[in-house]
Amino acid sequence: MSLSHLLKYFPTGYDRGEKQILNEVFVAPHQLASILGAPSGNPRILVGRKGVGKTALLEHLSSVYEEAGVPVLFIRPEDIDTDQIGDKTDIASLKKCIYDSIISSIASKIGVGLKGMLSGDKAALYNEAVSSGKRDASFIANILYVIQTIGKPIADLDGPSLVKKLSPSKNSSALSSAMDSYFKSNKTTAYLFIDDTDQIASPEDPSHKNRIWALILALRKISQDCPELKCIATLRTEVWLRLTKNEKGQRDQIDHIRPLIIPMRAPESHMIEIVHRRIHRAAQEIDPYISEQDAFGLFFENSDVKLPTSNNERRSWEAFLIKNSRERPRDTVQLIERLIGSASQRNSSKIGDIDVDRVMSAYSKDKTEDLAVEMGEICSNFLEVVRSFAGKDFDWKFEELHSFLSKLPSKFGLYVFGSPLKPEKAEDALILLSILHESEFINCRVKDKSKPLGYNHINFLDDPHFVQKDRWNELQNTLWEIHPVFRSFLLSC
Repeated sequence: MSLSHLLKYFPTGYDRGEKQILNEVFVAPHQLASILGAPSGNPRILVGRKGVGKTALLEHLSSVYEEAGVPVLFIRPEDIDTDQIGDKTDIASLKKCIYDSIISSIASKIGVGLKGMLSGDKAALYNEAVSSGKRDASFIANILYVIQTIGKPIADLDGPSLVKKLSPSKNSSALSSAMDSYFKSNKTTAYLFIDDTDQIASPEDPSHKNRIWALILALRKISQDCPELKCIATLRTEVWLRLTKNEKGQRDQIDHIRPLIIPMRAPESHMIEIVHRRIHRAAQEIDPYISEQDAFGLFFENSDVKLPTSNNERRSWEAFLIKNSRERPRDTVQLIERLIGSASQRNSSKIGDIDVDRVMSAYSKDKTEDLAVEMGEICSNFLEVVRSFAGKDFDWKFEELHSFLSKLPSKFGLYVFGSPLKPEKAEDALILLSILHESEFINCRVKDKSKPLGYNHINFLDDPHFVQKDRWNELQNTLWEIHPVFRSFLLSC
């Protein structure tokens, strides 16, 4: 059955199936050159939404570098011992605790996967440091020395081959240039990846924000202490926004860390390449000579699909899949996997309109509930705010939307960042619109004659400060539309 080939390339979640095909279908983000070409002593913090591909990128880099013999230390929050933190809340104390814990975790990782690279005095020093059982200054100093000696000699690397594997896409000149510059300024290289750094803190505890700051600062210190070790960490967009919003006491930290931040997004062109590559690979298992353009026809009925919340409006399959993924490749994988399941249940070899109708309600519900969890730290009853749009139009003029939002606090208690919103208060309605815009539940569009459709979308990440009182005149000329992925949920409420 042809859909079994497609399912191989769209496995649910990030499981073993995804890892097995990742290097084959990986599409390098346009930021890759900036990530890998950073000067020694400068870590990189990848900031992106959930599902944008941060973990996939680290897994891909890890696989390619390990194959090339480059040492890779992959650390997750559960590898970092936080017991020593106790009730410490100041950044200086937290930074020292987390720094020591990361070094200790690195020592463990070396023992498990990289110990064979050590010999002679280095091996003896490592064994002595670890066997002592102490985590004192001497232990830290010895492990730091070992870290600086495990790097792969740059001269032993095949640069062009490495670049090709890191970025299988056609355009890799920027990456080649960045890597060449990095190779010329370093003698050895090794990598430290830390995924999901925000998980070191509890989202329910505001005092835990300093733990994230401390981890980032500890990572920077490790990069400075071990310039041969290239450090890359990931952080969710909403967490970074919380860290930088109204943090007067951390202004110096923000100024120091901001240059290390690389925003990760998956624009439409990137999403299209991801979808096409996976579908084409699946099609090639059936017909090795099939073109990318014809691959869709093996798995999808017709060239377009009826939009589930419209009378009979149709879009190309590509446009439908991309729009309902919200710049999150993981969402694309999940949606196509569900469509495959629906078609298989009715013994069809192709996905059709009926499958979209069957899966979109549950898919939309799941995405809405996921969004409520993401925004829960900001507004605990965010889901109730979303439900309030049930039975209403999907498109709004600004004044109508502002008026509607201003009345919501009179219907149920609304708290944003712990502060209550008051009914019929213009500023509070803007606060509510701002978090709805941030969540991408509702998006803004403005007239723009230079665009094919006569308007341009202003996504939150394009202009995070768009919904502000001092931009009232601009806001009055806007239209707002609920994102299509949430519409099926609202229709079912």
